[in-house]
Amino acid sequence: MWNLSVEIIPMENKQAVCALQEFCSKSGKNLPIYEFAIGREGDYICKVTAVEMESSGNGPNKREAKHMAAENIWRKLCEAPEVSTEIQNLNRDMLRELRDYCSLYGMPAPITKDVEQKRSCDAPEFVIRCSVGAVVCYGKSDKKKYARQQAAGKVLSVITDEMTAAFENMTLESKKTFNTFKNLGKTESVNKKAVPLCDRHNYFKNFCPELKEAAFEVIRSDKYRNTKDKAMSLMSALKLKPSIDTVESTSVDPLLKVDLNCEFDCLILGMESEIYEQIIEYFKVMLV
Repeated sequence: MWNLSVEIIPMENKQAVCALQEFCSKSGKNLPIYEFAIGREGDYICKVTAVEMESSGNGPNKREAKHMAAENIWRKLCEAPEVSTEIQNLNRDMLRELRDYCSLYGMPAPITKDVEQKRSCDAPEFVIRCSVGAVVCYGKSDKKKYARQQAAGKVLSVITDEMTAAFENMTLESKKTFNTFKNLGKTESVNKKAVPLCDRHNYFKNFCPELKEAAFEVIRSDKYRNTKDKAMSLMSALKLKPSIDTVESTSVDPLLKVDLNCEFDCLILGMESEIYEQIIEYFKVMLV
């Protein structure tokens, strides 16, 4: 029997068994397999197999033997270069990072789609497809949200590698132009196009499905104290950062101007007592 002291509890104070289970689930790997045997001194020995590695642990009962085995294999995983990076990325929102990256560089918004779903008592499995333009990757896990994150992470890896390679092949003059364009894209003074209402309708209608669903959750909710809070949450769900200014008026009720700061020139004008309800009604129409 050996005594192993662990100075750092893995994965934000989670128990090793839970940490290992979650890592395998999120990364689409086979879930850990535990096998038990009785030792010579009457204690329990547990062997765990995960990520093509094996480790053992022992203790006075099965629970402690399992926990010790999980801690031992978790330590091995953290020391393996090809696995440690995956562990570090576990708590990142890869889909959100992918959306932000696409927005920054003017790429199409990522689209995720359920491809396959197998439900069984032993091993449910979900396969999610994520695409940005012609780049398509798949994620597989026992939980749909992990499969989606995994697929998004793969797409992000592909397009960032392609962007890096393209940048390295640029001439010095091209790099200067690229950086100038990138910095201009980050400023607020963007040239916006005036377009017909029908085209603006299609712009919001074709928003990323996840953003639209988040927006409709806000619209359907009755938890907000007032229409202003609801309207602001709605625009936040759509990743819009509106500018709100007061316009000179003879009315006692302040006249507000809301600039949605999207790709098109989209301004909403109205009295403060009415404008937030108008914004909610506007998106009820424009998102469908």
